[in-house]
Amino acid sequence: MTRIAHPGLALAALAALVGITAAGWLAAQPYPSQTVLVRHAVGDYVRDSDCCAVVSFALRSVHFAAADGEYALATLAGVGDGGAPVDPARAVLHRELGVWHVLTLGSDDLGCDIPLQRVRDELGIGCADDELP
Repeated sequence: MTRIAHPGLALAALAALVGITAAGWLAAQPYPSQTVLVRHAVGDYVRDSDCCAVVSFALRSVHFAAADGEYALATLAGVGDGGAPVDPARAVLHRELGVWHVLTLGSDDLGCDIPLQRVRDELGIGCADDELP
């Protein structure tokens, strides 16, 4: 028969085992990538707003601005109400407090309210005001 010298040692060993197991479980939980978070934000926007007659969409690409990582441009293709493909669209997103939000979705004049010109340039957002001297 094995005897434990001190009951507190057994409790400490059990707590350490539980802590190691919990830490391993937490480390194994997948953290969604920023692209996945952008996909969810665009999906929520398409589903919850009356912006467009799109029943489903495929995210073709996401470009995160290196000049300010709080902005991204997503390119998507969608299927309309009647099942026909719709013209490709772009969504300009902004991350605030770790949550991505769609600023605009469409095919032109997107993201012109982004304050940094270098972010607009990097994301390929051309605005009529950019042409002015």
